[in-house]
Amino acid sequence: MKNKSKTLLVCGNWLSGEIIPEIKRWGYNICLLSEFPFDKNVDCVDHYENVNTLDVDASLDAAKRISYEGWKFDGIISLCWDCPISVSTIAEYFGLKAISVEVAKRSTYKNDRIKCLLNADGINVPKFFLINNGHSEIDKNISHKHKLAYPLVSKPVDLASSLGVYLIKSPEEFDFMVEKTKMSLAISKRKEILIEEYIDGIEYSAEGLMVGESFYMTGLSERIFDSISEPNFSEIGDIIPTTLSLSERNHIHDTCEKAAIALGINQGVIKYDLKISSSNKLYIFEHCCPINFQVNCSWVCS
Repeated sequence: MKNKSKTLLVCGNWLSGEIIPEIKRWGYNICLLSEFPFDKNVDCVDHYENVNTLDVDASLDAAKRISYEGWKFDGIISLCWDCPISVSTIAEYFGLKAISVEVAKRSTYKNDRIKCLLNADGINVPKFFLINNGHSEIDKNISHKHKLAYPLVSKPVDLASSLGVYLIKSPEEFDFMVEKTKMSLAISKRKEILIEEYIDGIEYSAEGLMVGESFYMTGLSERIFDSISEPNFSEIGDIIPTTLSLSERNHIHDTCEKAAIALGINQGVIKYDLKISSSNKLYIFEHCCPINFQVNCSWVCS
């Protein structure tokens, strides 16, 4: 047996390695799955496996290898990295508490998430359609078939961190921007592109905990984007606290709670990116611009 202290399996890490020594001070062992061996404090963990945690099968195999070496996991968490499907799959295999794999997929795949939220009362999401395998010839029928007006946003259905996300300002730019999105599909599982309407307005991030059917919002900020980076979406900062009124903050809280319930999330840390449009309508958006509901972290304890 390894150290008898409780063991936390961490997936991702990325740029938040500064918390690792603190977790160690809490008395936990840390086993880390990450494709970033040179991240801060990787050398502080008790066991490290170099693996892409977006690859579910490879991540589960890596967790099994660690287990075979005598480590018993008491909890699993993703750290500054969007890999809820891997986290839930590993948790399910080792009998840990977490959101289900089905819920993790529903919260990760943008088109599935939007369809789910479309059926929930009191939640607004942008209109959208899918391009399978990056096929872009649908442009000539876009207005007639999908009733979407420019500008639009092109993005892979299953990636995060603004990878492959581009603003399309006119029909003349459509094919070019979709081709740019296609370039990121090499690391995509679904190989599909989401085209959605762009909603003008101020964007916010809301973070917190979902416990049962209650959302506890722990942070709310206004997101600042660099217009010079267009057609990309590059966040350059946040304004905290926001200037939103109490009623607006309550509306955001209630909308986030409804969305989590609609998606079937009843535990864990969650993050929303939302936008209040120029017509004062609240939309749930994606991590880099329109739509998001994203599970950043699935925390489980046996």
